[in-house]
Amino acid sequence: MRVEIGSPEELLKHFIEVEKQVYSGNSFWSPKSIEEYAYLFSLEDPYLNRGERELVVCFNSEGQPVARCVVQFDNESARAFGKKTGFFSFFEALDQPDAAKLLFQTGFQWFLQREITHVVGPMSPKITDARGLLLEGEGTPTIGMPFNPVYYSRLLEGCGFKKMSDMYEFVITLSTSYKVIDLIAKKVQRTNQDLRVRYLESGQVEKDIQLISEMYNKAWRENSGFIPIQSEEMMYSTRPLLDQMQPDWVGFLEDNGKVMGFRFLVPNYNDLLKGEKIESYRAIFIGILPEYRNQGMDSLIFSDIIHNFCPKYGVKKIHIAWVVESNKKWIKELKRLGGKNTEIKSYRIFERSL
Repeated sequence: MRVEIGSPEELLKHFIEVEKQVYSGNSFWSPKSIEEYAYLFSLEDPYLNRGERELVVCFNSEGQPVARCVVQFDNESARAFGKKTGFFSFFEALDQPDAAKLLFQTGFQWFLQREITHVVGPMSPKITDARGLLLEGEGTPTIGMPFNPVYYSRLLEGCGFKKMSDMYEFVITLSTSYKVIDLIAKKVQRTNQDLRVRYLESGQVEKDIQLISEMYNKAWRENSGFIPIQSEEMMYSTRPLLDQMQPDWVGFLEDNGKVMGFRFLVPNYNDLLKGEKIESYRAIFIGILPEYRNQGMDSLIFSDIIHNFCPKYGVKKIHIAWVVESNKKWIKELKRLGGKNTEIKSYRIFERSL
């Protein structure tokens, strides 16, 4: 076996081939096109202004690619862990422990050359990339969420990785009644009649995308392992969606122009893998700024989703992800919101010292 490490221009074809081998014949697999990967790893990606990354591919003795990952590092993201931390992402591999070990041995050398002594993954410093390994949860994957064979965690543990943190995806099948949410939302609205949910405005899309970044950085900063979003990177990641994006995919909870919270929902295009129309959406972000929490503001956002957004698009399920395991209050609220109509998928991020 041998391992190559290099640029997307050199290795992208082999990188994609690993994925094809792993999921061949799997009806739940939703492959990315070579054009999508080329955009993800383009030299125009603003992330490269602050960080570096390379593709790593392991080949067997017959020259077939059998394992892969991306190695990344930037100082700003590393600060979230209080030590010089590198990241691996886009991990895929056949069930061949020796290949996985050789893949990571090469990746570890890349990190050590940069004096990096702590590695986490599967996790990219870019919030818009998929993170973690799927541990529990069946069926078609949600757009932008990990999907992998069950043996992946065994391969990583065999390479010396251990659990860093778990995350959850709440899949809520909508019901016909949300009395508690409606009561709280009406009470909050009576107290402040100027509160409203504002949608994306056509003349200031770029400004609103920047606002999403600012809101995320304020609302999520208390989470462990928090890495700030760069507005240029957010704009780059959402650009492929702009032609089809509807204004109400994004909603800002405002009081006379003062933003207190926001949400960002996208269609779960993976519904189409089942030959069905799109009936579920993923809530990538639902957040309230810290100073406005515990005041019922989230009920206004949920009320807007339930009574305005979902009926308009015929939505039957909402996927809320990610939710980190340390966010006990949010987990409790989501369980109460979904009740018995909730399915929970779990994901894991691993770490290892070098």
